[in-house]
Amino acid sequence: MNTQIVTLKKNELSTQATQLLALGRQRGWSFTHLGNAPLPDCPVYIGDWMLVPAQQDTNPIPKHTQDRVKAVYASGIRPAGWVVVHDAPPLLAPPEIQRPPVPAIWKYLAVMGGLAALLVTYLGVAALLVDPILVAVTPAGDWIEIDRWID
Repeated sequence: MNTQIVTLKKNELSTQATQLLALGRQRGWSFTHLGNAPLPDCPVYIGDWMLVPAQQDTNPIPKHTQDRVKAVYASGIRPAGWVVVHDAPPLLAPPEIQRPPVPAIWKYLAVMGGLAALLVTYLGVAALLVDPILVAVTPAGDWIEIDRWID
């Protein structure tokens, strides 16, 4: 992992981070400073997030996000790298439970209820997985959110 980070005072932004935030304000985009950390060399899971160096991410980047990247380069700003952040909550399988035999109608209702619960769970999980975030990482290690979109 790249550990070369310029040491900054707490809450101090690098010049490039300030330039990125100013570009976002100028264009009416909500660029956000997320913090300071090294640029990862490979995909990393941190909590409920998967951080993937953009060149290693295989998911398509929307045109409007690509336009923001082009605007960053057109303004003369050269981030150290780009990271795509995916919401990746852990999915746990429920424990298997031994149950006594049930009459057929109750089995049918249980199956239908289980399918309904599965559908609700699927939609809930899908809603959680729709926020990829593109982050520019400055040479000083500032992480600036450039865009997020529905996957």
